[in-house]
Amino acid sequence: GKSMRRTSSVRFSESANRHRLHQNYRKFERSVTTVLATVPTNDELQELVKTLRDEARKLPESVAEGDEDEEEEEEEEKKEQAVDGEKSSSGADKLGVVNVKRLKEILDEMNLKETSETLSKVPNSSEYDTFAYDVDALEDFAKRRAASAEYAAKQNGGGATAAPVAATNGADARRPSAPNARGMP
Repeated sequence: GKSMRRTSSVRFSESANRHRLHQNYRKFERSVTTVLATVPTNDELQELVKTLRDEARKLPESVAEGDEDEEEEEEEEKKEQAVDGEKSSSGADKLGVVNVKRLKEILDEMNLKETSETLSKVPNSSEYDTFAYDVDALEDFAKRRAASAEYAAKQNGGGATAAPVAATNGADARRPSAPNARGMP
């Protein structure tokens, strides 16, 4: 009777808290992806994604150490992914995750100071150190950014990099006869 109602009420409350934590982390993860996809240069971004991929391959399946509650949440998400027909998330290699603390260490190791500082300003950044960051979302941004850089380079007659574009004021890149463009190698 009465104790049963109380138990399910407590369970619902715990479930609501887990859901709120999960939702807040998803917002944080989107912020992290935005910072990582926009602050570093394209070359730095490509190198970062490669480094994070390599790191994800090294880690055991239990990469997200977070709360035990989070594991239940992840199990629910795996079921949802299976229902949605998304890729299986069995194992870090397939899942492509690195914990947030390790991500921050990698930024420091790669000397990406501005990116690291910007990331530390994201609200509640330190609260999510034990959570798993999904590299896949960042990889999608990196592929699009690499394609954009390649396209820009081709439009400006350059090779595979967009570096010559940065060295000019834009108008000169389209008019080789402009005085400023002659001095370029």
